[in-house]
Amino acid sequence: MKRLVMAAVTAGCMTWAEAQDTNVIRLPEPDKTRGTAVMQALADAANRLSEGEVLQMNNAHNPDITEEDYFGVIERKTACLFKAAAHMAAAIAEAPAEMEEACA
Repeated sequence: MKRLVMAAVTAGCMTWAEAQDTNVIRLPEPDKTRGTAVMQALADAANRLSEGEVLQMNNAHNPDITEEDYFGVIERKTACLFKAAAHMAAAIAEAPAEMEEACA
């Protein structure tokens, strides 16, 4: 039962992330500001987190998980948060575009 609840929550997170991604894409070009960079970073992070959760659930109690798969989960559940935080901070601080890209 717990696994079904976690799967449902994960699916909800993925749906939210896709909706946010669609909102950013649909904005007219003049409205795309640094605020949309923050929205995009947040949507991307939510998507990656959801993917990581699915991978983690699929590999739960799997003693044969490869190091590559394990690091894939870590990248999606932890590293993507640091990336999003750096990207959003650069966007909010109105850093030059090349610095913002370096943080992303």
